[in-house]
Amino acid sequence: MSRRSFLQRIYKTIHYYFPFTAAGTVYVSVSVYLLGTAFASGNVYAFLFSISSMVLLIILAFLARLQAFRMGSVQISWDSGNPLIARKIGGDQVLHLGEDSPLYFFRIHFVLKGILHAGRKAPLYYYREASASAGSHVSIPFSFPVSGRLDVGGHAVLHDIFGFVRARIGNAERRTLYVRPPVFSMKIPPRFENSFSLESSRNRRSSDEEKYYMREYMPGDRMKDINWKSSSRIAKLITRISPASPEQSKVIQILFRTGNPNPNDSLESVMHLNFIKSWLLSFIISLQGEGGDSFRFVVTTPEGSFEVDDPGDLDALSVRLSSIPYSNHEFDIPWEGIAHEVIVFATGYDRDLPHYIASHPGVNFRVFQTVRGKGKQSRKISFFRQFDPTLFPGLWILRRQKPTAAGINDTGARKEKLSVSF
Repeated sequence: MSRRSFLQRIYKTIHYYFPFTAAGTVYVSVSVYLLGTAFASGNVYAFLFSISSMVLLIILAFLARLQAFRMGSVQISWDSGNPLIARKIGGDQVLHLGEDSPLYFFRIHFVLKGILHAGRKAPLYYYREASASAGSHVSIPFSFPVSGRLDVGGHAVLHDIFGFVRARIGNAERRTLYVRPPVFSMKIPPRFENSFSLESSRNRRSSDEEKYYMREYMPGDRMKDINWKSSSRIAKLITRISPASPEQSKVIQILFRTGNPNPNDSLESVMHLNFIKSWLLSFIISLQGEGGDSFRFVVTTPEGSFEVDDPGDLDALSVRLSSIPYSNHEFDIPWEGIAHEVIVFATGYDRDLPHYIASHPGVNFRVFQTVRGKGKQSRKISFFRQFDPTLFPGLWILRRQKPTAAGINDTGARKEKLSVSF
């Protein structure tokens, strides 16, 4: 064991078993000081006060440690199933520690602390301590300004009602959660001209004249293709496979570009990337609401391609998008077997976007891009909508990175001017 590892182990042990809070440590220091002055001056009142204060703290610390030892074998029950959505209060984290209640003068506190990876070398530190108002159960709401991967840990600690002593209970629990991009209301007319002819794939619709072929359900089959009547008879899911029907579904190819030549992220670049994530999700929802089952989506990102055919696919896509950072890795969509019409979402930091479009002259691109804006014509976005004492951004928040691209000079491109502030 190295010296550093040994010192870290000593520090963790002391931090785990140290019986006093910050206020309690100050109180003990004052009591020790009064005890010393009482001996020096012969002041009986100061001596009695310091001794009684120290005895009270020792009793409280002993009772806290005794209860922590009794509850130490109980694992924290942490329900983190509620989805986390950026810029929205919710996604409550429900923590519970057995059925035992502490003594009257004690309360169980749950401490959550972690790091939200908002971008490349752009951590957002989180710390929250909440007291269980009744028994050992508490619900903690989460609210984050941006999407990303959240590595968070939680542990229980016992406090007296005066806030002087503490006792850790059990071990810490850790979770990796994903804060999803929010979806904002937007009206994009989902009407495509004939010049923007999308690939068609046949939906299978039942009719009296069609012949159906039955097989056992396989992952990837649509729920509406399951023959529930036949499935109930043999206790297995059976999928209907029918011949071609005249109904057509349009396959929309979406390219999600995250190019950025800067090695690290700034406040402005993080907000631009989060905006196009929300823009992409909102675009899909807008078309799904207008066209129902007549649209399918294939979203290509730096981390692979994802098909979106139903709300479950969209939910999975929002989770994947949440942790996708900027990247200088150039990638492309699989062109074989698809129509040459593509919808592109990009930020103003993607300086290679014009070259990419020029290198595909036979493709009809529709570009949705963010650019830097000023004045009344821009959309004003604040990183923090209100002060939040549970979040602590690092020094990366002071970086300045101006978008390198002015936007695509195309009448068909839609640009969103963003004015970002802290």
